[in-house]
Amino acid sequence: MKQVIAEVGLISNGFSGRASYFDIGCNTGFFCNHFAQLGFRSKGVDATNNFIAVAKLLDSFIRRPQRPSKEFVMYELANAYEYLSTTHEERFDVTSALGVIQWLMIQRSVDHGIACLEWLFAKTKRVCFLEMGYSAEELYKDQLKVNIDRSWVLDLMERKGNFSEIRVLNAKEHDLQRDLFVGIKFPTMHSSNGRSTAEDHSTQSPQRVERALEKIEGLVKENEQLKRKLEAVERALEERFKADTLAAELVELSEKVEIVEASINYIKLQEDISGIVKTVLPNNCTVLVVSKGDDKFLKLNTCTSWHFPQAENGSYAGCYPAESSEAVLHLEALRARGAQYLLFPSTAFWWLDCYEEFRHHLESSYQTIWSGESCLIYQLASPSTCTTEHTLDRLVWQNDRVLLDDIVFRLEPKSNDWELGDECFVLYKWKDIVNQYARFLTSRREFQPQNVFELGLWDDGSAAFWFECFKPKKHVAIDIMEKENSEYFRRYVQSRDLTGRIKTFWGVDQSDSKRLLEIVDEEFDAPLDLVIDDASHLFGHTLSSFETLFPLLRPGGLYFIEDWAWAYQPHVLEKFPRYLEERPLADLVFQLVQAAGTPGALIKSLVIYPHFVVVERGRLSTEELSDFKLVRHIHKREDRRLSER
Repeated sequence: MKQVIAEVGLISNGFSGRASYFDIGCNTGFFCNHFAQLGFRSKGVDATNNFIAVAKLLDSFIRRPQRPSKEFVMYELANAYEYLSTTHEERFDVTSALGVIQWLMIQRSVDHGIACLEWLFAKTKRVCFLEMGYSAEELYKDQLKVNIDRSWVLDLMERKGNFSEIRVLNAKEHDLQRDLFVGIKFPTMHSSNGRSTAEDHSTQSPQRVERALEKIEGLVKENEQLKRKLEAVERALEERFKADTLAAELVELSEKVEIVEASINYIKLQEDISGIVKTVLPNNCTVLVVSKGDDKFLKLNTCTSWHFPQAENGSYAGCYPAESSEAVLHLEALRARGAQYLLFPSTAFWWLDCYEEFRHHLESSYQTIWSGESCLIYQLASPSTCTTEHTLDRLVWQNDRVLLDDIVFRLEPKSNDWELGDECFVLYKWKDIVNQYARFLTSRREFQPQNVFELGLWDDGSAAFWFECFKPKKHVAIDIMEKENSEYFRRYVQSRDLTGRIKTFWGVDQSDSKRLLEIVDEEFDAPLDLVIDDASHLFGHTLSSFETLFPLLRPGGLYFIEDWAWAYQPHVLEKFPRYLEERPLADLVFQLVQAAGTPGALIKSLVIYPHFVVVERGRLSTEELSDFKLVRHIHKREDRRLSER
């Protein structure tokens, strides 16, 4: 560029007189500064505020002091089209548009870009430098609505530029990023009447000379005013620079605070996981931990902890698996060596998105025994290999009662020779339904719910029954009846010091979503693991409870719905004739089957027994299930049989 402007006589001895330069799309002022170094009065325009701000700062404190003239470069924040369309009176000896007009064509239109080029050519008195992105470049493929190449640019400059000469500096030959086009205009040497311009000036009247001198004097005064304004701007920029320095220090301090907070959260995460492992996993078990080599995550109470993935010597492998199949093979090899559980801290949850086939292998082959904000734990042993005795295995059934250790549950209907009076719990569950529960829970021996919500108490025996069955951290039960806990129940809670772990709410309708949410918010500090619905057994009420509480289950949590088949049981309809007017609860089960079959992650599994249904929650987040409606997760196909009639 310097060679070209020297050839056309705009600089001599490395310095120009008062020639002018204009750059549209000036970025941070690189070319404006270089032309200013050559003595040009430079001006840059860009539509990006940050670029103009940086250009001004650089000009004030770094670039300007190094120039012979010590003059400022003028920078202006403006859109190329709006600026060029409203400043036709401005003209400059040298202009440039370097890699900017093609973006205007993409953002607005090709016609807008061509108009800008025409206006730029008109502003040019001597030399115009033009660089255009070509349509064949990867960055602009399928974005430009016209095929821009070297021929297209040359044709436009020849038709619209009024240039005396056009040069093309080939990108490869001159080691440039793109071709550089140079349009040159030679000055007119004769006036319109055929005389030389020197002759015209020599014959000017004294009056015209005087007016010219007056105009020059005015321009000198205006220049002095501009200098004073520029000095004021320079002082303001110095203050701005100080403020920016303070802002940078504040940002640095904030980053340090974030690092400290992250460290605190990391330590808290380790403590949370240690507490969960102590509660959920048996002593002396072997746990694989996805920890990126952090040995602190391996200190899990009495458990033996291994890195995953790991090297031959058991240390951290130092890298992640290349793909899911590699992760599966590594997991199965470690399981064969004795690994019983796989633990993902929350910092490693990204594995489940990155290695989708690995996640599918875990979900289809193994049971999730804990899923919360801090960690996710899979049991690697299949259910058939579990030998832990389940509470239901200890039940002793007699004619009118069932015994669980020292607790007596009276079976309904009560026998005539009942001798214990009220010194017992009342249980409205028959042996066949409990046996069905036993079969299911035997297949899920690793399922250890910590937060249980029960709908439907009738008498308070079921709350004690389920609490003894699972021994959760918190068991909350509600019932629509207006009554109080029995004396036997109160003594049971007090004698076992369960006041903070088991709680009942009477007079609560299961379809009162607002009240259910209030209770969950007040009583639980973590997602629900199990919901047991043995309440009204009516379609509308049961659906309402399901849509309220199912999203609050953790992924892998279970939702029991009892007595779904009453519409097909004559003895039930005879005892409760009002059910004849109600919509069968089986319709809800059918909807659950449809939802389980619809692609998505709402329902992980659905198990149907004659007396109850078990719905296992999928991996959709609570946010994804906000305003949850079951029908929205059921794909409805078009019934072509009806449309063809």
